[in-house]
Amino acid sequence: MIDQLVAEFEVGRAGTVRASLSTYRGVRRLDLRLWVQPRQSPGAPLIPTAKGLNVPIEFADELLEAATALWAAAKQASNELGQRRARELLEAALAEPLPLSPREAVATPRGRRNQTDGGVPQ
Repeated sequence: MIDQLVAEFEVGRAGTVRASLSTYRGVRRLDLRLWVQPRQSPGAPLIPTAKGLNVPIEFADELLEAATALWAAAKQASNELGQRRARELLEAALAEPLPLSPREAVATPRGRRNQTDGGVPQ
C-alpha cells in the first residue's frame, strides 16, 4: 500500500512512473513502478504493473548511488549519440567521410570505417 507518493512522470504511451514510500508487512519500502491505464476500463485510476523496483528503505543510499550512476551513463550515451548523429549529417552534407578521432577509431560500431584497419569496413 502506498503511504506517500513522492514523484511521478509520464513515459509516453507506456504509462506513468511513480516513486513512492510504502509499508509492506511492517517494513518501510521504496517503490519505483510503472503504472498503466486498465485496458478494460479506460479513464479508470491507474494500476501498478510488475515492472518496477521495491526495496527496503535502508537501501536508500545505494539506490541513490545506482540512480546517479545510471543518470551519468545516460548523459554520456546521449552526448555520444548526439555527436555521432551530427557527424553523420555533416558527412552526408559533404558527401565524404570525416577523419575519425583516436577515440572513435578504437570504438567504432561494425560497418564503420576506422583508421586502425586502414579504412576497410569491418
